[in-house]
Amino acid sequence: MLRIPSYPWAEDCFLLNEYSIKQFTHENNLHPLVALTLFLTEQKQTLRDCPRNNDTTIRMLYRIAMNASDTQGSAMSELLNDYNDVCKESAMYLNEVTEAMKKDEFDQELRKRIIERVDEGLKVIQAYSKKHKSGNSKSPEPVTASS
Repeated sequence: MLRIPSYPWAEDCFLLNEYSIKQFTHENNLHPLVALTLFLTEQKQTLRDCPRNNDTTIRMLYRIAMNASDTQGSAMSELLNDYNDVCKESAMYLNEVTEAMKKDEFDQELRKRIIERVDEGLKVIQAYSKKHKSGNSKSPEPVTASS
């Protein structure tokens, strides 16, 4: 490890890279800073591919990374599910509106039904938009179609 003085804010400052830790990577138990440097510089996606994958600190670092990755993965999965729900529900309402608009006659009842369908479609979009703007993880209440 390269040790340089750091007067303003610390007694010492350690600069670590793959060359500065090379002499320490063969020890039975890696020093935590050596393990962290090895983890960061090797950038292996799996524990199996990482040198010294039997070291306790290396294993812990991969466990932490895996948990963080799982959390991000489930958040992305939820976002994708919500996106698909918005698309499906909006398409359903808009198809109803399109079919109603194709009819030749627009009586007051048909006009009212078209407006209701458009409003329902907008509610779906607004509910999911609000959910993802606020960071709320609860899914919005399903919108029930009123006939």
